[in-house]
Amino acid sequence: MSEEPIPQLRFYEEIKAYEKLECPEERRKLAREIYDNFIMKELLAHSHVNMRSLILYSHHFQD
Repeated sequence: MSEEPIPQLRFYEEIKAYEKLECPEERRKLAREIYDNFIMKELLAHSHVNMRSLILYSHHFQD
């Protein structure tokens, strides 16, 4: 069994930690870390699919 946590579980744990914070500054910092480490990575991992779709879509109107 792998020692590395499942990404979805780690994301959930980070969200729970965020919910427990009361200081707006700490919440802002953790929110940024969550965004960078989970959401942005996921968006970038799939950006090639979106770009390809956009290119094919734009070529459709050029013909």
